[in-house]
Amino acid sequence: MAQRGLVVSSDAAVQRAEAPVNKAQRREAEAIEKHLFHVQAKRFETPEAAQAALDTLALAWPYHQRDAYRLLDHKRYAGKGRPTPTPPLKAIAWQIQAQVRPHDEQMRQRKQHKACFVVGTNIDASQLSDAEVIRAYKGQAQAEGGFRFLKDPLFFVSSLFVKKPSRLHGLLLVMTGALLV
Repeated sequence: MAQRGLVVSSDAAVQRAEAPVNKAQRREAEAIEKHLFHVQAKRFETPEAAQAALDTLALAWPYHQRDAYRLLDHKRYAGKGRPTPTPPLKAIAWQIQAQVRPHDEQMRQRKQHKACFVVGTNIDASQLSDAEVIRAYKGQAQAEGGFRFLKDPLFFVSSLFVKKPSRLHGLLLVMTGALLV
């Protein structure tokens, strides 16, 4: 069966989508702050290992990106006490300090993505235009609202103590007829 899909978006939907995306971005910023604290406190054997640790951490950030980072070297000398003018180095440990910033393009894309929905139909475009399909889809909400109470957990037909399935079926037909009238 041939079908067509319409991607629907509006300015109002974009504004509604803004709040959850901003909230997710704030939560991510708090989580990044905690993770960066631990990565920045750690010392690495090579600068590449420090950068790799930051890169793996940055892969999990959908709303932020790495802004700037710098590497600090911590020299360890072979002897104890104050180093001499030409002390022999035992090792160098590397520490990374990074800053992040919100990824504006990703934020915009996420808001746009959350503001869209897809309407699928098998009605040919020659019979109904895109605008008419969307109008008909939105008009379903009025009819569906009348039947909402049937799905409500407070309204159980079993609470009416009808024993026979045929009577239960008849009662539902009467209720449906009442809604149509």
